[in-house]
Amino acid sequence: MEADAHGPLDASICIITPPHNPPQSALTNTIPTSNTMVYRVIVFASRKSPITHEEFKARYEQHMRMVAEICGDAAPLTHTRSYLKHDAESTPMLLAGSVNETYDAVVTMSFEDEAAFGRFCLALNTPEAKAMIEADEAGFWDQERMKVMVVEETKTS
Repeated sequence: MEADAHGPLDASICIITPPHNPPQSALTNTIPTSNTMVYRVIVFASRKSPITHEEFKARYEQHMRMVAEICGDAAPLTHTRSYLKHDAESTPMLLAGSVNETYDAVVTMSFEDEAAFGRFCLALNTPEAKAMIEADEAGFWDQERMKVMVVEETKTS
């Protein structure tokens, strides 16, 4: 298990544990205010060998439906999947840089705030949820190559 400034990485379920233990009052749904900052997490996901890129995409979509059912109301506000373009041999179409580290998907999950992210983590960290998620991910997702990061404010121009 790796650690970073935001807490330990639980690679078996593809999330970062909450950076702190929120008070019980923070674990209930709250109404967002105009001052609320959206909390974003980005996941760089890679497939296991010999899974093809197309198989990974299909399995990831199926996996996310299962995760959405498990977390219910604790689901992210948005869950955007961007699948990197691959050629017929399942090789990423790289425009610049090296091919030392490639990914099949870049995923952005947005939460109302950090407490909402904490509720999401708690929902996925029950023994039953962890067992389901780990069993499913074992068939297609290379957890050792995965990266999960918290993103600051997003700017669009």
